[in-house]
Amino acid sequence: MSSIKIPFLVLLLLILINWAVLVPSQPIIPSRYDGFVYRRRAASTATVLIEAFYDPVCPDSRDSWPPLKQAVDHYGPSRLSLIIHTFPLPYHDNAFVTSRALHIVNELNASATYHLLNAFFKHQERFYNAQTLNMSREGVLDLVIGFASSTLGNSMQSAIRSGFNDTKTGTKTRVSFKYGCSRGVYGTPFFFVNGFLIPVSDDTIDYDGWRKIIDPLIKEQRQYPSNHLESNSLRFCFKSLSDRSIHSMKLQTLSSSFVENLDPMLNESIYHFLAEFQKGRTDFSELSSIFFRLIQTMTEPPLEFIWFYSAITFQTSKSSSVSTDSQNYLVSVKDLFHSLISFRNPSGSSYLKQVSLIAPVLYHLVNFKSAISSLKTEIEGLADEIIRHIIMCSDNDLAEQEIVAGKSTVSWVGLVPVWIADQVGENRGCVDGFRLFFPLLTEDIRRGIHGDCGMNYLGAVVMIETFLFRLCLMFDSGASESDLHKDVKNYAAQIIHGFKRNSSFLVMLLKLLLEPSLPVGELLATPHELILRRLLYDVALDFSLFLHCDTFADVQYKEIVILWLFVANSAVQFASENGDHVGVDRYLNAFSASQLPRQIISWVTGVTSMKPTAPDVSSPKDIIGWLLVLEQHGLKVCDHNISELHEKALKYNSMGIDNGVKDGQTMVEDAPVKINGGRKRSNTGFWEAQKQIKVIKCCHENLGDDGFCGKTDVGNSVSDQEMVDMVR
Repeated sequence: MSSIKIPFLVLLLLILINWAVLVPSQPIIPSRYDGFVYRRRAASTATVLIEAFYDPVCPDSRDSWPPLKQAVDHYGPSRLSLIIHTFPLPYHDNAFVTSRALHIVNELNASATYHLLNAFFKHQERFYNAQTLNMSREGVLDLVIGFASSTLGNSMQSAIRSGFNDTKTGTKTRVSFKYGCSRGVYGTPFFFVNGFLIPVSDDTIDYDGWRKIIDPLIKEQRQYPSNHLESNSLRFCFKSLSDRSIHSMKLQTLSSSFVENLDPMLNESIYHFLAEFQKGRTDFSELSSIFFRLIQTMTEPPLEFIWFYSAITFQTSKSSSVSTDSQNYLVSVKDLFHSLISFRNPSGSSYLKQVSLIAPVLYHLVNFKSAISSLKTEIEGLADEIIRHIIMCSDNDLAEQEIVAGKSTVSWVGLVPVWIADQVGENRGCVDGFRLFFPLLTEDIRRGIHGDCGMNYLGAVVMIETFLFRLCLMFDSGASESDLHKDVKNYAAQIIHGFKRNSSFLVMLLKLLLEPSLPVGELLATPHELILRRLLYDVALDFSLFLHCDTFADVQYKEIVILWLFVANSAVQFASENGDHVGVDRYLNAFSASQLPRQIISWVTGVTSMKPTAPDVSSPKDIIGWLLVLEQHGLKVCDHNISELHEKALKYNSMGIDNGVKDGQTMVEDAPVKINGGRKRSNTGFWEAQKQIKVIKCCHENLGDDGFCGKTDVGNSVSDQEMVDMVR
């Protein structure tokens, strides 16, 4: 029996071994289809579907991504879908850990996945084998976690690290690799279109190559949807932009007259978007696709077309987002910024347009104020990136050029309602559009916005808002008071120096400092606003260090210098009213040390043969009084009406009485004088002088009363005779 049983058991064992080898193990079936859907567009059999297999640290994968992305964006979600699968190659040491990071981020925030993939491609060399050869496994992991966190926001760091401790994310990364193997993938990049492999030669498929592959596949789909194109004129415009006509246009042949012919289409599109949005519609992907394809045919697309495309794309993405958390919203705003600055023709774009384009980003950032504290580091990083972008654009040789060719006759002002459409709906239409879209402007600057407002003004508006927004972020940083003041002043001076090429920016900044308060109430409490104002006065008094007549046109230079004169006087008054006697002396010393007061005097003596007696240059109020007298005698040194500026300053001062120091407090802690309640001020105004006093003396004496410079004696008084001598 034993001789019979042993061979039988051996035979049974051999059968079991052979069965285990020949019969494959049960495959791992994921709960949902593998891969990252581009821009969260649901893949559909109604569209052409591209599947790409990428290794985040593969140079060929990196090089193939830009043309593929361009092609996908060209066709839009109604015609083409994209899914990317990770396929970590074994001979790339860090392929698996970077692929796993993408899976982790995709679970945390699907809208951030492609943002991280772009970052891996952009900084790929940091993760090459040679760069991490001497690093431990834990060191590489820390490198990847730190990189992903800095890219997407430091607030995500703990969640990303936890993801690496979760075995499920490792399983998902392996599933992607096994799925690629099941499709016959053995390298990267690999592409499948509608399930069929696209052979890839040694050269990456470029944009034209993708067009040749995809165009024939969607030939039958080339009919624009008509469900929301109710207007006959709008349908006509779209019909004129059929694929055949767009395809036949050469990229460099769109003339300005053609762009003007498209303006009715833009106007109709704006109207229909607003009407449909008000009805509750949220998906405008088809319209977005049309405008994207149109913009691609333009050598220098007008700002208005870029704004409309970007606005409806942003609104659609925002409405379709499954997550409304602050982190997700910030990622969307970052994507908006990078999308807007990508519409750039290095050989033709003026810096004014490149700066103006990003106005909507500032609108969304300021509206983000409720989450600034939790995401402050990430928001500061984006604000710094915006500042660097503006300074880089300002160094462009085309700095003061407005693009004429291809310019739209539709004003950018008409695009503001598209950007704020959701806010209008929430407030039932009861909103001040400009106040909402430009929250960090004064009413005076907003009044300068009109239908004919050009890029120079809009660019300056963007600079002002960027400047104020970034400085406001520096408060509540935890730094000591002295360090905060030093940091704010230094950064403010750096930004002004970088932005100074735009004279309109300097004019707006100086006008801000003549207002009763800075327009930062959305971001700062009154005590911090007062501190910021004082620090900006400190910086403004140093303007003379970089203001030179050869930098600006003569008219612009004179306007800036005259405004600076009034700001200097406001700074002295501000310090005096807040009991800051040290500040008064500091401002007067800085004023007298500047060459600008002497420049003003030289302008006067250079345009008249009267040879008026020069005033004392140690006090701005003396020079302003001198200019007021001269103006009354018909002598003007610039386009500014000095008496109007003075009267406005008096008005703003009276408005600002209640905006200053509260009971028992002073602006400067070491000031020896406490200001009690409302600041005391003489009731005598500039135009209420006593009749028995000569007009010349009236101008000066009322200039020196508390309605303009406070009760503190600053500068030298001027006698009646001296004032008369000034205009002889």
